[in-house]
Order: sequence, then C-alpha cells, then structure tokens
Amino acid sequence: MTSSGPVPDCTEKLLQGTRGLLVDLDGTIYNDHGLLPGAHQFYHWADKSRYPYVLLSNSGAKGAEGTQAKLATAPFDLTSNPSMPPVPLKNILTGAMAAADFLIEKAKPGSRIFILQSLSRYGGIIDCFRRVLERRAPRGWMEKMEIRTYLSTQDAKIWARDAVRGKHMTYVALAGDGDIRDEEDWGYSTWDYDMLQKAVWIISNGGFLVTHARDTHNPKLAREEGFEDVDLMVPGPGTFEALIKSATYPKAIDRTFNTGKGGNLGGKYMMDKAMKMLKGLGLREGKDRVVIIGDTLDTDIQAANDFGIRSVLLRSGVHTEKDLLYYPGIRPTCIADNLSSVVEMIRKGRKLPPPKFGAPIPPPAPAPAPRAKTFEPPKVPKIVGATNKPASGAYDYITEDEEDF
Repeated sequence: MTSSGPVPDCTEKLLQGTRGLLVDLDGTIYNDHGLLPGAHQFYHWADKSRYPYVLLSNSGAKGAEGTQAKLATAPFDLTSNPSMPPVPLKNILTGAMAAADFLIEKAKPGSRIFILQSLSRYGGIIDCFRRVLERRAPRGWMEKMEIRTYLSTQDAKIWARDAVRGKHMTYVALAGDGDIRDEEDWGYSTWDYDMLQKAVWIISNGGFLVTHARDTHNPKLAREEGFEDVDLMVPGPGTFEALIKSATYPKAIDRTFNTGKGGNLGGKYMMDKAMKMLKGLGLREGKDRVVIIGDTLDTDIQAANDFGIRSVLLRSGVHTEKDLLYYPGIRPTCIADNLSSVVEMIRKGRKLPPPKFGAPIPPPAPAPAPRAKTFEPPKVPKIVGATNKPASGAYDYITEDEEDF
C-alpha cells in the first residue's frame, strides 16, 4: 500500500496481480435493503472462473450456514437464478466462527461460558453463536463446559464469586450484531441494565470478555417518506464491548479478546484462517497477491494493514475518504465507489505481477511557529480521583502527591 499523500482511487495498476480476495459482506456485498452494485457480477464471475475468494464477515449472529442462508434469500440472494449454486460453506468465515475457535482452543474442561447472543433467521434457517459453537467443537467438548445463555441474578453472583476464587475459568461471549435475543422464551430479548450488570460482575471478578467485532455501528438509511436522508445507524457490537470495558476498567484490560477483523486477535483467528481457506481454494501465491475489500476503516482496512496485504475501501458502506482524518494510521491502498468497478479491474489485471509498494515515508513537516498568546485561561485545579477520557474508555489517575489546589 502507499505510504503517504491522498489515498488514490483504485486503478488496474494498483490492483493488478490479485489472485485471491477477502470480501466483506455488510456495506460491501449488501446493505440493509439488499444487494449492492457489483454483488451479482462478483459472485457469477468468481463461481464461473473458480476464483479463490472468502466472504469475511464480522457477524456474531451466524456462522457459515446462517450466512449461506441469508445469501440465498431475497433481497440478499446472490444466485439470482435457480441454476446458480448457493455460496459454498468453504468460502465463508464469520466473527462467530472465529470467536468459537478461540473458546474451543482456550477454555479448559469445567469452564463456564455466558453467551450474550442474537439470532439470525433466513430461509427457514435459524443460527446463533451457541449453534456455531456446537458445530465447530470436537465431540464431547460442549459436555465438558457449563454454557448458559441466561443467568438469574443469583446465578450471576455465584459465577462472579467462583471466578474471583479461581474455581472456574469463566467467559462472557459477546456474540450479537448489536441487538441480542436468546432462543428460549425465558431468556433475554433485548439489552437492559440487568443484562449488562451481570456481564460486568463476571468480568470484574476475573472473567474473560470474548468479542467478535470492533464495529461500533452499522449504517441503516431510512426509507420512510420524509426520512430518506436520515441516518438511522444501528449500534454495533463494538459499542457494547466499549461499554463493558469502560464499566470494568482497568480490570478487563488484559482479559478482553477480540477475534474479529481489526481485533487484537483478529490476525490469528480471522486473517490467518482466511489465508488457509484461500490456499485450499486454489491460491498458490503469497499474501502479496491477496486483496481485502470492505467499507470500514477500523475493521476491514485495519485488518489488512496489520496483516500486510492490499486493501480497497468502498464508498458503499460505513466510511469514505472523508473519515480518514478520524482514523490516523489506518490507510487503504485505494478507494472505489462499489464492488462492480473493482471486480473489473481485478479481472483484467490478475495475470500481471503485483505492483511494488514501500516507498520511503517522507519526514514530517516542521511544526508551525507558535502563535502569540492573546488570552491566558485561568488555572484549573486538579481533582483527586479518576478523570474520564472520551471514546477510549480509559482513565487517568491523580495521586495525592499530585494535588495542586
């Protein structure tokens, strides 16, 4: 990827030599109202030419089966005609699958897992994180764990007590795409203070927080008459992760694991696995021949930067070049309007060698001369205690020795 200056629009030269694709879903293939331009073209071309691709979604509500069902259901149907096969399961990797793999690898027999999940319903198929965990776990693994999707207040206190006393390794798995809903009638159906409190109790007392995505929101443009230009964004899983981390700070600093794109474990549980999937689908070359296409800077593009591959930011979803100012250090290789134009560029240049990047980054410009002081604000006394920092959820602490009244 380029190292400085404005991010260019995508060209055949910037994308030439691409032999494998990692493609985001929400905001790239579809949005809340249906498929986006280029989605049909991409799938028809990739299926016909057997081009290696993986649909890489941060969804915590569904695994490969649930995603396949959604992409076969109107208005998200990628096949468009009965002769087209559904998207193969081997071409799908989701945040729910990544988080499940983490738990299967790390949770020891006797561990407790409290799942905050949401449901996915498409084409008669119901999917959720617990079902993903069951499908991916080896035989007998589930029986060795205590897995709950609902805890009474008393049970939550017991889990917190046992966690702090070291009796059980205890996990809170945040596995919803913003909303949450249990499968059982007696379970939860929406976020409330009680639900958050139970999660906070467990994590504050030695539990681990496992999440699948950093997405703070999902775009949702209203269609109702008189509200066509209103952005009714939906809070995403990253919003609730930040809330829980803030409420448990600083106890959860070293006990929060995000396995999704851009997460602190996303490289191992999403990107490494996606590369292995591409190899299994026919990719013979290395990472320099792989491009990720997505619409979100701090997930799709961050994941590409961390993994060392090229990336395309689409203007069809969450972020555009106007948002780069707010995400310093996160930079795509190039920007495009939609998937349609990108597919054509990649199709034409796939047999060429990849472009060479890595030009040295120029030194920073000298700082401007300080302005003459025209106003001296009054000195504000420091207050003993914690001072909230916006957005990050972190705090600065002032000791008694630093009091300055």
